[in-house]
Amino acid sequence: MITKISGESKTHRCWNGRDDISQHYLGGVPHTEHKVSLTLTWKKEKQSKSHLVGKYELDMPKLLAAGFIREVDDKYLLRFQRSGGIIEIAINRSSPAFVLEKLPSSYK
Repeated sequence: MITKISGESKTHRCWNGRDDISQHYLGGVPHTEHKVSLTLTWKKEKQSKSHLVGKYELDMPKLLAAGFIREVDDKYLLRFQRSGGIIEIAINRSSPAFVLEKLPSSYK
């Protein structure tokens, strides 16, 4: 479903979650993209320094089948959220979540 990829690898997307936006990041991916490579960073607010969470290859149909993402029109909706010291993938705060990573130790 999700594979962590090495830090040197290039990814097709770079998304940044922020604490000041409800501690989440929501993005759409076209249905034509079944495998998505993504770099995820996180920061406290717009002017803060970004911290690398990780780089991943995501299997969108598997995440959808497991109930961690949803479909709207012609897109997969992928939502990353911070819950305490961890980053998760979930449809919303009350749905099942896939624990992705702990926040980096540099995040304070």
